[in-house]
Parts: sequence; C-alpha cells; structure tokens
Amino acid sequence: NALPLDELAAVTALDPAALGVPAGAPLVVYGGRFSPEKGTECLGRALVKALTLRPEAWAIASGEGPLGGALRAEVDAGGVGARVITPGYRSDLWGWMKSATVFVNPARFEGRPNAVMEAIACGAPVLVSDITSHREILADDAALWFAPDDAEALAGQMVNALDDPEAGRARAAKAAEVLPQWGPAAVAAAYEDIYRGVMAR
Repeated sequence: NALPLDELAAVTALDPAALGVPAGAPLVVYGGRFSPEKGTECLGRALVKALTLRPEAWAIASGEGPLGGALRAEVDAGGVGARVITPGYRSDLWGWMKSATVFVNPARFEGRPNAVMEAIACGAPVLVSDITSHREILADDAALWFAPDDAEALAGQMVNALDDPEAGRARAAKAAEVLPQWGPAAVAAAYEDIYRGVMAR
C-alpha cells in the first residue's frame, strides 16, 4: 500500500485538551477496529494495568467494532475509565497520532498494517505485537514489541514507553527511515518493475 506522505506531513498535531486530556499528560493512542483479530481485549486489560501504574497517563482508543463496548467496560471496571477516551471513529486520527507518546497496535494478525504505517509517518513511537506483518515493516530497534494476547507484557511496554519518551523518539526516527519506500511514486515504480518482470518472462 502507498501512503499519502505529503498529506500526512501537512497534518498538525492536535491538542489533547480538545478531548479533555490535561496539558502535558503522556498519551497512549490506538486507532482501528474493535474486533478479535485486532487484539482489543488484550488492549483493554493492558490499559487498566498501565494506567493504574502511571496515574498521570491517558489513552485515546479510536474506532468502531463489536468489542468496543467490552473495552469500555474493562477500563471502567478497572478504575481507569475516566482517563480512557473512546470517541468512536475519528477522521482526524493522524493529528492524534502526532500527539501520541506511543501508538499501540495489539493485533493478532494483519495484512498490511496501515494504521501502524500511518503512525510511523506521523512520527509516533510505536508499540506493536510481534507478528509477521509488523516485522515486515519494522526493524527490531524501531519499535517496542510484545507477544500477541500477552496483556501483562503489553502493559509493561506501555509503561516503558511512557517513562522514556526520548527513547521513543529515537525509535520513531529509526522507523521513519523506510518512509520513502511507501510513497505513491515508489510503490508505483515497484509495481511497474513486477509487471515488467512478468512480461519479460
């Protein structure tokens, strides 16, 4: 998939205060479907633990899907619901990515992980499940990793990301090194090379 890199670059980081987040609060962001393959049940459990350990942190979990209510119930029951904003689908997610201390994707499996790619293009440090689709686009030192469905490990890595934003910025810079390969012209040229190779045979 190609990314609209110029459009992404032009987006301004949004002020979390617009959703009630205190100024300067560390911010965990998720954007995607609330469904089993996306690992949002694991996300809910991890948010409870991480935000309990770091009471200054907040989270925005944006998206729609059948498990959205379950995540809401999980964080409310865990006592951190007041600091987890679930605004539904947001067309301005790129702006929230640019404000994130860390962008999280706990998916059990993916095709091409567009949301993670967009987060990288927005300069957000990423915390991702250790699955093939994420390994295909991220070097080992370009992200924080955890085993799929391991809420304890995810919570621990959230805390690591919240505690050391400078290291997160370094990982984000490493992840962004591949961005030129994801622009429309580069992707079109790659497709053209494939077609020319097929035709030559």
